Order: sequence, then structure tokens, then C-alpha cells
Amino acid sequence: LTARSLTSLLRGSRALNGRLAAYGQYDFLRDEFAGVEQRHVFEAGLSYLALDAAPHTLRFDGGLGYLYEERPDDELRSATLSLGAAYRLAISATSELTIQPRFLLPLAETERWKFDQEAALVVAVNTTLALKLSHTLRYSAEPPEGFETTDTIMAVSLVAKLQRPR
Repeated sequence: LTARSLTSLLRGSRALNGRLAAYGQYDFLRDEFAGVEQRHVFEAGLSYLALDAAPHTLRFDGGLGYLYEERPDDELRSATLSLGAAYRLAISATSELTIQPRFLLPLAETERWKFDQEAALVVAVNTTLALKLSHTLRYSAEPPEGFETTDTIMAVSLVAKLQRPR
């Protein structure tokens, strides 16, 4: 079996003060190797900047959302509670180490909770593009029948960073 996976995350945030921000995001996952034909998560919440002391930053997120997940044997539609964090260590002006754990609880079926964590080393190629080496761990408390609870992915990616013109 060839492992194929597609993931995307679109996130926007608006600062409320120096440490607190409101965010909205859309998360998509297609991972046939893990038994996920498609997963859509729409979420809104608050983000708190707990540590901002160069070269370290640490942010905590909490949000409510909606999950639609289609698997080979069933589907799930549920409101969700999400808790996450994002740690960043600026190694140099052009490289950083990030660790991002995230817990997702479907409120309709709490036994189907999920935990994802990504650790990544990102090195800038130029002001827009960066090379990213990552290790992702995905845990599903109740995976589809015939699939494992834990999947790990090593990846090399090209990342585009888009910023709003000032």
C-alpha cells in the first residue's frame, strides 16, 4: 500500500490586545493510509501568547468548531472542542524549530478524540519560500476497523508564507 496524505490548514487571526487574539481556521485532512477519506474542521477560538522572550515563543489555543469526518465504514458530524499549543525556537534569522500539539474532542462522540503533534525544522530559502523537515504523530482513540491508532509521518515540504500588505 502506498501511503498518501493531503493536509491543509488555513488560519486567520486578529489581535485583541498584546497577548490575546481571536482566530478562525479551517483544517482539511485526507489520509487513506490511516482510514480517513476526508476530515473537515471549522474552528473559532482564542489564542493566548504565554511566552514572548526571544528566541522563544509559546502560544496556547482553545476553540469551538464543527467536524465532518468520512471514513470507510462510517462518518462523523459533531461540534468540537479543541486545545492546542505552538512553541517556536528561533535558531537564526532564517531558521526555526516548531512543536505544535493539538487535541480535538468531538462532543457528539467523545470516545473518538484525536491528538496530533508536529515537530518541524524550517529553513528560509527567501522571503516567501522555506524548506520544512517535519515529523507528525497522529493518534486516533477510535480508528476505523483494520487501522492502527497511531500514525507517524516524516516529510519534506516547500512552504509559502503569505502576508497581508502593510
